Amino acid sequence: MKKLSLIFPFFFLLSCSQPPQSSTHVYFSPPGELLERAVVDAIDEAHSQILVQAYGFTNDNICDALKRARRRHVRIKVLLDKSNETVVNSCIDEMEKLHIPTRIDAEGGIAHNKVMIIDSMTTITGNSTSQNMPSTMKKTLLS
Repeated sequence: MKKLSLIFPFFFLLSCSQPPQSSTHVYFSPPGELLERAVVDAIDEAHSQILVQAYGFTNDNICDALKRARRRHVRIKVLLDKSNETVVNSCIDEMEKLHIPTRIDAEGGIAHNKVMIIDSMTTITGNSTSQNMPSTMKKTLLS
């Protein structure tokens, strides 16, 4: 696995353009199953590319959805915080087994963003969307 000295700027470049007919969806969801379902559905609908930047990457359902996307030949790139190198239940090993390019941002402080860009058309961002968190925690998602 390669360590990064700079954060990938490609996430922000792709999110600048909007499709002619765009929409925004906002989810607030304790216990969070609605959020997780929205992310998994978006991944399952991907056709060409998924870019992921995440602090924690431990949600099994999101990990499984990315594996399904890879099997559909969707190009996937993952950028994770350095904490994923030591977390026991991180999906990082699963991504590497499928030869999904996975990089660690090891510079500076924590990489606390949680962003997915799907097919250069859909941007998902929020908190607690890619981690197994207690169901009592509030979770938000903007898609």
